[in-house]
Amino acid sequence: MNTHVPKTNRDTPVKYKKKDLTGQAKENKNGVVSIPNPQLSLIKPVPDELRNRGGEGLGMRVYIYYLCVLCVSAVRYLHMKVCILASGSKGNSILVSGSETNILIDAGLSCRKILERLNQVGVDEDSIKALFISHEHSDHIRGAGPIVRKLYIPLFINQLTFNAADYRLGKVDYVKFFENGKPFTFNEFLIDPFSVPHDSADNSCFKIQERGSKQKLVILTDLGYPTKLVKEKTKDPSTIILESNHDFDKLINGPYEWWLKQRIKSKNGHLSNSQACELIDEIINPNLKNIVLAHLSEENNEPEIAHDEMSKILNAKKSDCNLYVAYQHKPTDWIEV
Repeated sequence: MNTHVPKTNRDTPVKYKKKDLTGQAKENKNGVVSIPNPQLSLIKPVPDELRNRGGEGLGMRVYIYYLCVLCVSAVRYLHMKVCILASGSKGNSILVSGSETNILIDAGLSCRKILERLNQVGVDEDSIKALFISHEHSDHIRGAGPIVRKLYIPLFINQLTFNAADYRLGKVDYVKFFENGKPFTFNEFLIDPFSVPHDSADNSCFKIQERGSKQKLVILTDLGYPTKLVKEKTKDPSTIILESNHDFDKLINGPYEWWLKQRIKSKNGHLSNSQACELIDEIINPNLKNIVLAHLSEENNEPEIAHDEMSKILNAKKSDCNLYVAYQHKPTDWIEV
């Protein structure tokens, strides 16, 4: 098992400069480089110096080897990456990056803070193409209206959540409604929203896959317990962002009022560390590469407690899955889905 607990002092983020498969970097005014469609430039004529080397037979073998190298290189560009910009009761936002598109899942920080976090991880705000909302609680929509207006991007949300959010979103010019249980596509992404039990109008969690890739990301936070549907959706992800909200003893013995404690530990509340561990114990498989523990309560949990409990499960299963903890006040490193 590989574990990753972010350092207290974060180094200055580096902006990565990528090249497309033709060797030509496409850089915008802010120095962020994108690849419009790297697959289209995969097959190109073999260089004459390779084709003519050693006669026709050897030349063909060299050509085949050359194409294999290109194919292996292209696979790297099909891998999604994810970065949790913020996670916790004070605000949540997740950045998902594909081969062509960057999207945000939730905007529970202010618009200014979200833009600051994007800058910290080296992402140009103009590269964000859409915002997807899970549910209407303020720690998920606080900056939603301002961010879609600032970036001129569509807001993807289900109808019940939109109705419940009401005036808090403000004026939104471009709203796209989705339904839980009905997968849809956005650019290169296949997005599968599904319902989970939570004290909200119609809470959505997401399974996201990039077309042409076998890697799958499941975002599973803000749910009271893992239903049969949840277990079905979490059978085959390569990366799961999983709620590990509270330590039961710390919650019960903590400062919250009793009604709030009851809400948090109810079937419409939040997953505890133990519940998160039980789910992983049931669904873990060799395809699962990364687990990110998310939505940790600052009052009723500690990163070390959540990390240690999950580590015991992974060690017992002899899993080499990477284990990360997402924090409230700083983004994670990039994680390759």
